Amino acid sequence: MENLTGGTYEIKKIYESDYDECLELFIDCFKDDLYIAMMLPKESTRAAIMIKEFGQNIRYCARNDGLYGAYDNNRIIAFIAFCNYQKLKQTDSSRLERMFKGESKKIIFPHEKELFSRIDCLGGRVIYLLSMGVNKDYRNKGIAGSLIDFMMKSFPNDYLVGEEQ
Repeated sequence: MENLTGGTYEIKKIYESDYDECLELFIDCFKDDLYIAMMLPKESTRAAIMIKEFGQNIRYCARNDGLYGAYDNNRIIAFIAFCNYQKLKQTDSSRLERMFKGESKKIIFPHEKELFSRIDCLGGRVIYLLSMGVNKDYRNKGIAGSLIDFMMKSFPNDYLVGEEQ
């Protein structure tokens, strides 16, 4: 249990049964993100398209032990989604492509080839941090840092790779 001003939160696996709650938080965290807004400029349909394009990524992470969250009173207040890059590349390269380009494969990921090339040169297992979000009411309380610390402790011998936007 981690301390939180006014209470505590617990970091634990998000199961597929909590997929809808996590997806709702994902939408809330990123619907006004500048990068998402540039890719999906029509605000009235943005959330629906985000679900269509990226929802399966969240589900994949939940099914493959790559979705964890910070819970406060059994409510997800933050999440981190990740995957084993090499495993995904070897077993489902199409899913890997959709992780970055959406289900339609039409989303522009500006430096995909450069990123993949750099990851392939690392020479060890790579855990790719796909997404992380914190409920607006809980931001600036160290929760995102706690999720990163959790990842570093969980995968001490692996490369943790992500993209800052």
